[in-house]
Amino acid sequence: QELLKKINEKCEFPSRKLTYYTNLGLIPKGIKTFIPYLKGSVSWFEKKVLLIIPAIERLTKGYDLTLKEVSKYANLIHNFNSEELVNYFLPLEEIKGLNPEECDEYIRYAHKLNQHKFKSILKVYAYAKAGYEYDYRYLSFIVDDKSLISSIEPEISNSEVKKIYVRFLELKPGIKISNNEDLANLPVFKEVIFS
Repeated sequence: QELLKKINEKCEFPSRKLTYYTNLGLIPKGIKTFIPYLKGSVSWFEKKVLLIIPAIERLTKGYDLTLKEVSKYANLIHNFNSEELVNYFLPLEEIKGLNPEECDEYIRYAHKLNQHKFKSILKVYAYAKAGYEYDYRYLSFIVDDKSLISSIEPEISNSEVKKIYVRFLELKPGIKISNNEDLANLPVFKEVIFS
């Protein structure tokens, strides 16, 4: 009840949805504890659940993601399917071994959209692991009076993703970011690694 009260301060979230999120693997299961002289049990959840749920709720509304899609992407990250993960980082032409002219424009667009959705879900879990709440509406966020921006860098070899680095980079005043090369020059504030 305490967890639901804190979640509902950020977004409307019915209690049955907590069970549904747990069953889909979107959040870690609570640890059940039996307390003497109380009927039933109490479940204890990790603090990151308070960061994950509001972020997923915003994404499902803002990007028109279904919870089953979110579950698919979350399970790819948690189970780290290195062969399938490569699809979310490489261009379609490279994955299929085609010339750019051979790829249908709509299929290429759908592929890029899936990559974008996947990276948004990846950020939800990386931010929560780092102790931050992800909000897709903002490019940067403030921590300890520092303006931070995130970057995702996969380590790929032999058509497999070996690791995914999500780095929180410090934006210095007056520096403009226009490409990945500019991001590479920013100091790393914190890093989360999935493998």
